[in-house]
Amino acid sequence: MTYYVTGFMYSTDKRRVVLIEKINPEWQRGHLNGLGGKIEQGETPEMAMSREFEEETGVASVPEAWRVFAVINGGQKYKVYFLYSLSDDLVHVKTVEEEKVGVYAVDDLPHKVLHNLRWLIPMSLDSKLSFHSPIEFSEQMSVSLDSSGSHKRKHPFQGLGILSSSSETFAGDDPEGMIDQLKNHFIARDHFARELEFRLTELEEGQATVIAKAGDEHLNAAGVVHGGFLFALADVAFAAASNARNNLSLAIHADILYHQAGMPGTYIARAREIKDGRKIASYQVTIHTGDEELVASFTGTVYRKGTRIVEEDSPGI
Repeated sequence: MTYYVTGFMYSTDKRRVVLIEKINPEWQRGHLNGLGGKIEQGETPEMAMSREFEEETGVASVPEAWRVFAVINGGQKYKVYFLYSLSDDLVHVKTVEEEKVGVYAVDDLPHKVLHNLRWLIPMSLDSKLSFHSPIEFSEQMSVSLDSSGSHKRKHPFQGLGILSSSSETFAGDDPEGMIDQLKNHFIARDHFARELEFRLTELEEGQATVIAKAGDEHLNAAGVVHGGFLFALADVAFAAASNARNNLSLAIHADILYHQAGMPGTYIARAREIKDGRKIASYQVTIHTGDEELVASFTGTVYRKGTRIVEEDSPGI
C-alpha cells in the first residue's frame, strides 16, 4: 500500500488557490492539480503535506495548518489524503522544482484543471460540511474500448464518476443534513455534469442553481453556444431541484425556449418548483448570462418513484 497527500492552500478569503501544472504521472501531464506526493515513513498526512508544500513552493507551513477533508481508497494499492489550508502566505509561492506552481481564482478555474478538482475544491470550502472525520471514497475502476476495439483501463483519477462515499456526518440547518448529503451525492455521481464542468452552487427543497462556463468548444456551426449545451445546463438544474426532496424523480417531459443566441461566457441556471405532487411534479428553469440577461426558459415534469436517494439516518452520502 502506498500513501499520498494532495493539498489545496487557499487565501483566507477563500478566493484563490495554489495549484501545480503536472508533468508526471503521464495521465496528469499538462493539467493542474493540488500539490503533494508520497507520505514518508513516520509521517502523518499533515506532516507530509507541510513538507511537500514547502519543497514545491518554497513556502513553509506547520502541519497543524492542514486539515484532511477527504480520503480516496484505491483498494490494496494506494490511499490518497486530500487536505486544505487557509493562509495568505500563498502570495509568496514560487516554482521550485520542474513543475510550475501558480495561484488561481477559485471561481474561475482554468479549463486544464483536473476534472475531480471541480468538486473536490467546492467540497473543501463548503461551510455546511463538518470534517470531524474525512469523507471517504472508494475507487470504482472503469474500462472502455480504444479505437482498435481493445479494452483500455482508465486511471481512477482520469475518469469521471469513479467514486462512492462513506463515513461522514454532515452538518447543516436542514434536518439531519439531508440537503448537504444530497448536494454531495449529485456532485460525486453526476458524471455528465462534471464532464461539462457544471457546478451545483445552491440546493434546497425544490430549488437549485447550477453555473457553467461556455467556451469555443461549445459553439455550434453558427458560431453561438450550442442549444444542447444550454439544454443540458437547464436539465442538470432541473434534476437537482426535483430530487432535492430525497425522492428519486425521473424526467418524463421537458422543453426549452431560446430567447437569444448565447456567446462564450458564464451561464447561470436557476430551477424552482412550480407544483409538487405525490407522483408528478413540475419545475421551471431560467438561464441567464453572468450579466443576468435571460437566454433561455425551460420547463420540466418528473415522475416521483418513491425511492430514497440517501437514507436520513445515513452517516454519509
